[in-house]
This record gives sequence, structure tokens and C-alpha cells, in this order.
Amino acid sequence: MERSVGRLRSMHSKMLMDIEKVQIHFGGSVKASSQMIRELLHAQCLSHPCYKR
Repeated sequence: MERSVGRLRSMHSKMLMDIEKVQIHFGGSVKASSQMIRELLHAQCLSHPCYKR
């Protein structure tokens, strides 16, 4: 259990770094990045069998 939580946390921090890169790429425009974040999360959930609720 602990291990999977750690893996999720590291995955999440990696995604946050990607999101920061995206925001910088779009000049920090929140509207563009929030849409990108949603698509990024969606794509990640499709490619990985991510923790489903």
C-alpha cells in the first residue's frame, strides 16, 4: 500500500512539473494551461490504467 502511494505521489509531482512547463510554454496563460492540464490528465488516464474510483 505504502509503495503504491509513493508511486502515485512521484507520478503526480512529475505531472505538476509537466504542467509548469506547459504554463511557461503558453506564457502562463491560465485558461490555455487549464485546458491542456485536463487533456493531459485525460490522456494519462487513458494510457495508464490509473487509479479508478
